[in-house]
Amino acid sequence: MNFDFYEEFQNFSNTELLKIIRQPEQYDPQAVIAANKLIAERDVTEEEKDVVDDHINQQVAKHEKKQLANKQLQTFFQSFVQPDPGSYEVYLNGMLLLLVISSFYQLFLIYGPGGTFYLCTDCSDRVLIMGFVLPAGMLLIAYLLFSRQRWGWLLSFGWFITVVAFYVICYILNATSFMRFFVPWLEFVIGTTLYSGAIYVLNKPQMKEAFGITSAMILKTAIAGLVIAIVCVVLVNFFWT
Repeated sequence: MNFDFYEEFQNFSNTELLKIIRQPEQYDPQAVIAANKLIAERDVTEEEKDVVDDHINQQVAKHEKKQLANKQLQTFFQSFVQPDPGSYEVYLNGMLLLLVISSFYQLFLIYGPGGTFYLCTDCSDRVLIMGFVLPAGMLLIAYLLFSRQRWGWLLSFGWFITVVAFYVICYILNATSFMRFFVPWLEFVIGTTLYSGAIYVLNKPQMKEAFGITSAMILKTAIAGLVIAIVCVVLVNFFWT
């Protein structure tokens, strides 16, 4: 016994019937025929058509966005397994990994077992800044990079310059006993190595071309990073210890 779509759709609104007609691949052919027949018997306004078109366009956009996200995720992992020598994707994904891991590592240092949040009794402001602003900032930078926005490159480069300069200045001042804030040797080596490598990768021709980076932008960002590093050293040495 065949199902009577025509009878079933009698109480369907015009917009519901139009959705069936505009997306025939999602319905039984007999359902589409019944919907067309009912619509032909009714008066359909332009407003109803627009409502259905907007709905379908939103669904299509959502589907395409999901497909793009899945493709980007697949490309992300594939770039490490089968890197394309002429592509910047593997460099970009490496930067994303570094920023995300650094962000969660920072959170772990503050709020993990034995973290600063539990041990420091008189540095609530510093904990608040380090515990939320820095990790959130790194995740924001990672998002901007992932979105292929120029600010993502600039902020990444500035951040890495700041960290490397901070470590180097602190280490030099530690050696002269001028610095009260101690930087462990292992942290210094790992930090400067990782972030120096990141600076090198960001300056790869493929990366600079992909984000539209000029030499003037690099110079200005590097200077800004150095200035911020010096300010941070002063704050840590004289106000946060």
